[in-house]
Formats: sequence, structure tokens, C-alpha cells
Amino acid sequence: MDTQNYKRTLAGSVGAGMGALLGASGRTYYILEHKASSKYHQAGEVQKIIVDQVEMGRDASCQVRFDESFETVSRKHAAIVREGENWKLIHLSHSNPTLVNGNVINGSYYLQTGDEIQLSVGGPRLGFIVPQGKQALTSSIGLTERMNLFRKQALRPYKMALTVMGIVLVLALAGLGTWNYTLGKKNAALVDVVDGQKEQMSQYKFQLDSLGNERNRLEQEQRRLEQQVRESDGDKEMLKSQLSHVREQLNYVNSVAYKANSEMETLKNELAKNQKELEEKGVVTKMNEEEMLTTDSNEIDLDSSSEETSIGASMDLRDYYDHIYTIKIDRINVEKNGISFDPGIQLTDIVCGTGFMLNNGDFVTDRQNVEPWIYGDEQWKEDWRRLMAECVGAGCNVIIHYRAYSTKGTGKPLTFVNTDFKCDRSGDVLSLDIEVRRELRSIFKKYDIEPEYTRRNYVKATILAPKVCQWAVIRQKGIFGEGIPYDAEASTTLKGGSEIHMVGYAGSTDEHNPVPAHFNDRTNIDDTQYGTIILQNRVGEHGYYGSPAFIKKSNGTYQIVGVMVGSVSGKDRLVPIDKLR
Repeated sequence: MDTQNYKRTLAGSVGAGMGALLGASGRTYYILEHKASSKYHQAGEVQKIIVDQVEMGRDASCQVRFDESFETVSRKHAAIVREGENWKLIHLSHSNPTLVNGNVINGSYYLQTGDEIQLSVGGPRLGFIVPQGKQALTSSIGLTERMNLFRKQALRPYKMALTVMGIVLVLALAGLGTWNYTLGKKNAALVDVVDGQKEQMSQYKFQLDSLGNERNRLEQEQRRLEQQVRESDGDKEMLKSQLSHVREQLNYVNSVAYKANSEMETLKNELAKNQKELEEKGVVTKMNEEEMLTTDSNEIDLDSSSEETSIGASMDLRDYYDHIYTIKIDRINVEKNGISFDPGIQLTDIVCGTGFMLNNGDFVTDRQNVEPWIYGDEQWKEDWRRLMAECVGAGCNVIIHYRAYSTKGTGKPLTFVNTDFKCDRSGDVLSLDIEVRRELRSIFKKYDIEPEYTRRNYVKATILAPKVCQWAVIRQKGIFGEGIPYDAEASTTLKGGSEIHMVGYAGSTDEHNPVPAHFNDRTNIDDTQYGTIILQNRVGEHGYYGSPAFIKKSNGTYQIVGVMVGSVSGKDRLVPIDKLR
């Protein structure tokens, strides 16, 4: 199928939509991530596509629609169709190009997960994502959501057929109701199980609330004692003893809270599974009724937009612990002209940083954690970072192998190397010459490596990176939908005085029992010079660099708006999550 013989088919939209709606075995879907805001979609919004054929453009019949402000987007600009197990992008416009990963396509292109589609040069961009494993099946999407997607994608091109499709849906639901009637007793027993699980959930939440209050009290006491230790001119031993006791209590509370939270998470998954079974059978529980009464009527509007970046949103930051990681260096290799050597750095003494997984599968951290030779407003505080800068300045490639741990335990670390990350190096500046230490020069001489000196024993290795560029991301490192929710739009509109909640790990974190710390601050005035979010104070140590920064939404849930990247002039800064796209 190409541009010349392409045509929209009823089977590709309505037929495929009915298959997805009724949970046909083996049917898969994909996701389009919008990277530009329009009248119909916000930047960062994702669309689950459950039909075999969608069109993109400004025409009202397009399932992926753009408004009239996108003048270089044609009425029907491009289409994505299923071809066997593959998805093919077809160029439809006669006047404006379609690009994939920055390259103009000729007629059609077979898409791969991670590809970026762009409708005309300078036009809107969309990320193409194929979920993995069981999450790739349309049956993994709840019935209510599938019905909503069916209306938006299968019926939009065929508004004349709405009445007929309504009859089909009524008949399908009527048949489902008859089947449920014959299994009434079994469903009633499952309802009893669900009610019992809800009661258990309430008990866990009460326990976690109590532990949270105790933890807040202990953290305040810890900060008070830490300040007294810093300011005391006399005998500090008693204060240190009290501080040690408080820390022991805090560790105990955190371990109990984590155990309760893990048990509640298991129960929550079981409850969700049982509720989904009841929902698919047409059984409405009391909680379902309340949710239906509070559901916004715009959800069934063909033009309504979903907020899928809020998948997994929670009112408790502890629910995100499994997706916040302490980053440890496993080994470092330096290479030039095919010759590799160990720079001799004592890895156990290294304070690295924090990283986190977004619910779109992206792993995010501070760029200084994966390119330790760069710095922001002040030169390296740690000698090993300067040694890395000397190696880079001499023309060597530095390969750093990492392991990252969370409360999931040491059995499930993330592994990656620094070259896996995407970074913004557009603002980097080579600022001054530094001398290569004698020990490194001896290694160069031993292996016949010729350093790229600017003058005798000196290299230009100091890299000044603006704070707005100090982020690093690995695309699609995790599984879509399993990380932390984020709000890209809110990250660009924060006002002064907004409360920010951060969660991260100190550099000395024990990988066998990682317990992240919470620290709060408020935003300062707008940062027009660096393009970052300035905070009012400096609350984070170097180990916290790369920590996620949250705001509390009006509905009580927390979502990420930025990544902490250290301080300038004594005040911490965040890179807005919107900058990472």
C-alpha cells in the first residue's frame, strides 16, 4: 500500500475497533506521544491507537487532528496502517513533506518503536511507541477506556454510521448482561471478595498515614539536631548520640512503612484485577457507581483529550519509591585509539546521584551523574571528576558502567553506560586549560597514547554546561505505564512560591537497604537567564542531584515537573521536565 493506492477502509477503522472493543485475542495497539501543544492535544499527551488505520492532519475526520494554526500540516497529511505485524506510515500530502527521525520519507515507511514522526519541516512532532509484553495487547486496556477510544478512532471518520454502531453496542452489552445473569452467584461471591479487599486497603492507608505522621515528626527532629550539631561550639557528643537514636527510629519507621506499602501494593493489584473482572462482566460495585457519577461528561466527547501522563498518579510519594534510584558506578574504562585502561579511581568513595523512571519509560537523571567531567557554575569539588576531565580533554573516550538500585531490592538493578544517555550539549563551553597530572601522563606514556595537548602537559578540558542543559535521559529504558507520572505543561507555568517536593538518595546510601529522603522547597522568581526553575534555598547534597521534583495537584496526587541539577549562587535549580522532550 502506498500514497497512490491508499484509501480509508471500514475494516481498518470500525472493524478493527470492534475487535479491540470486544477483546479479540492477540490484538495489539501502539501509542503516539504529542510533542507540541495544539487545540486538540497538549504537549506530553499520549494517544493509545487501537484501530488498524488512522489519519493525521487538519481535517475534521482525522483521528489525530491538528488545528488551523499548523499551516504546513495538510488536511490529510499522513496515515498509519497495520500491515501484518508491522505499522506503516504513509505520506498523503501533495504539498508538505512527512519526516521520520528528521528524514523526509518517500511514499511510505515501516515504523519502529522510538521513531519520531514530523508533519512537514518545522511542523508538529509525535513519538511512536509500541508497548512491550502483555501491555501491548488491547485487552490490557479497561473496557470503559476501550469504548471511549472506539468512539474517538473508529467512529470519527464515519459519523453517519453512529446510529448503527449504537445498536451494535447495545446488542453486545445486552448479550453480556444475559451471560452475567447466568453467573450471578459467582459474581456475588467476587463482589464480597472485592469489598473485603477494599476494607483491607483502608486499614493499610490508615497505618501508612500514622507512619507518615511519625516520620514527619522524626525528620523535623533530625533536622533540628543536625542544625544544633553544626552550630554548637561545645561538647557535641550528646547531641550526636541523640541524633543517632533519631536516625535509628527513622530507619525503623521507614522499613515498617515500606513493608506495609509493599503489601498494600500487592493487595491493590489483586483488587484491580478483581474489579476489572467485574467490570468486564458488567457488574457495577458501589465504588464504580461513585466513579461514574463523578466522571466528566467530556470523556465521551469525540474531541476530548486524555491525560495519560497521569497514569499511576498517587497521593503518597512513597508509592513512587520503586521508580527512584540511587546510582552507583560499577567500573570505569578509558580508551583511545583502541587502547583501554583503568584510571585507578577508588569507586567505593564516589558520591554519584539519583535517577528516576517516568511512566513513558524514560529514565532521567542529572547530566553530571553520567558525564562527571562537566560542571556548572563552579569547578569540580571531587578529584576523580577532574581526572575524568583530563582524560576527556586529552581526547580519550570515557566509558562508565552503572548499576542503579531502588526499594525493589538489589536483585533488580538497572544497568546502563553513560553513552546510553541523550544530553543537550548545545550550550557547552570549553573555558580554560588544565594540567594533566603526572600519574595520568605516565599511563599515556606506558601505553603509547598521544594526548591532544594544547601546550606542554595541558589540555582544554573544562566544560561549562548551562544548568538548563544539565539533564540526561535514556529513552524507553522502562515499560510504558509503570513509572512516575509527570506534567510537562505545569513545568513551564510554575509561579513564584509554588511548593516543590523532592525525593532522592544521599551519596552514602546503602544499596542493600535504600531508603530515599524527602526535602521540600519553594520556587523563586522566574529564571530568564538559565531557563530553569530556581528554588528559594539550597537543600540538596550532591547525592541528591538528579532527584525528581514534584508538585501536588489539585486532586491531591503528586506529579513530576522537573529534575534537580544542583545549585547556582547558593540556590538549587530544577530543569523543567518539558525541556527533556
